[in-house]
Amino acid sequence: MQTAFTRLLGVRVPVILAPMAGASGGLLAAAVHAGGGLGMIAAGHSPLSQLRLEIALGRKQLGITEQEPLPLGIGIILWKFEAPHGDPQQTAAFLDCILSARPRAIWLSFGVEGGMSGWVDRIRKMEDERSQARALLFLMVPSVGDAIEAAKLGADVVVAQGVEAGGHGPSYESGLPLLSLLPAIKAAYRSLKDPPILAAAGGISNGAQVVSVLPFAEAAVCGTAFLATPESLYNDNQKELIINTDGSKTLRTMNFDLARNTLGWGVGVDGRGIANSTSTSSESDVGSAAGQEKYNEAVKAQDVTRIVTWSGTSVGEVTSHQGAEAVVRKLEKEAIDALDHLRRMCSHD
Repeated sequence: MQTAFTRLLGVRVPVILAPMAGASGGLLAAAVHAGGGLGMIAAGHSPLSQLRLEIALGRKQLGITEQEPLPLGIGIILWKFEAPHGDPQQTAAFLDCILSARPRAIWLSFGVEGGMSGWVDRIRKMEDERSQARALLFLMVPSVGDAIEAAKLGADVVVAQGVEAGGHGPSYESGLPLLSLLPAIKAAYRSLKDPPILAAAGGISNGAQVVSVLPFAEAAVCGTAFLATPESLYNDNQKELIINTDGSKTLRTMNFDLARNTLGWGVGVDGRGIANSTSTSSESDVGSAAGQEKYNEAVKAQDVTRIVTWSGTSVGEVTSHQGAEAVVRKLEKEAIDALDHLRRMCSHD
């Protein structure tokens, strides 16, 4: 399967692992790479030591040394590093770690203070100061306006995120379903001389769903499809929940963030996860000191009836603990089968 994305990245399959906090580590990213897609490591939600470990695990799994560029991407949740949430010295240390790894791509999302422009400038300046090759920049956006701004900032890949996506993304009030958002961005990009590559995120867990976005986008971002794999950082209880849940059991809410006190996402953002006692309780209850204490105790017990299990609407497609490399190959085969089916439908023979 050849698209502008596969040619740019030198990968076989137009599938990108979403850099999911708490799930996308070095082993998962490396396995997706081995399967023919682009693997991503999540950064910013855990200590710097954890990011260093995940990068090292990815390198070891791929059999490459520290002196070689990392053929994976690294995704950053920007608000975690912005005032009043982040420490400037911590931010500098994270960026140094990321750029020292020389990743193939850097994915930026959820910039609140001034959007992403300052971050793009900072990363490009640091790369130039080090005289190192520039990583491909992926900017995730929830709207046409943000997609146009991302193009102006020089994004190599713009990731359009629909409301179907698991984890954090646009609320129903601020976002659109993916198949409504994609053609709108595609139309807006027609007036640009050199538009960025467009990738699609939200509710994509099988090959036919990958094909469904290709008339508009050059690659599909998959997250939920990889959550139950052995390489995922989800705990065993969360993985079991994933393979025993369908999309009707997911919902968008801020309750999980109130319980965890992670409230820097900005206006128009909430999170999609599998419904449980936290999501169905009142905001005042889960956000209270007592509610947060209950949640923290549930985290220690890995109690999925209370803790968050982020998941997109396509979770019903995930029915086993298949390895991530095999999941990529399955997505590829299903996509080719879907394309063959469409060709037969269009045939006049």
